[in-house]
Amino acid sequence: DDPDDPGDEGETASVSGRVCDPSGGDWIVGAYVWVAVDDDGDGAEDWRAEDTTDEDGRFMIEGRPIGDQTVHVEKGSFTSSIDVTLDYGLYEIPEDECALEPPTIAVITGDYDKIEDILDDLALEFTIIDGTGAEYIGFLRDPARTP
Repeated sequence: DDPDDPGDEGETASVSGRVCDPSGGDWIVGAYVWVAVDDDGDGAEDWRAEDTTDEDGRFMIEGRPIGDQTVHVEKGSFTSSIDVTLDYGLYEIPEDECALEPPTIAVITGDYDKIEDILDDLALEFTIIDGTGAEYIGFLRDPARTP
């Protein structure tokens, strides 16, 4: 079997959709969209069926077997995973499931800039850490926080 050959069109499925920003307002160009492929059934990814979103935020991944799959989307620090059950033919992810999930953002306050104003304009959620006291030192040294 050639993993790049989708075989008989009647035996495979395709998945398509659009990717939008976390606010749901703009379509994302150039997002990396992929589905992990485990050819030998050992539970490890052997390769990826992949696409990149076009100027309208659209993608298409063809030649997938029927069954449960996870579509992964990445653009910078923004990610999303969408579980789908594919049947023969085309499965189109509903547009209300298009949004990328924003990264976890922390802002340490101080006199240097006001990045929180830009994040507000972008409608991104963030946590404020007081940069004028000792609070930020503990935050930066906390090994349990997600990088």
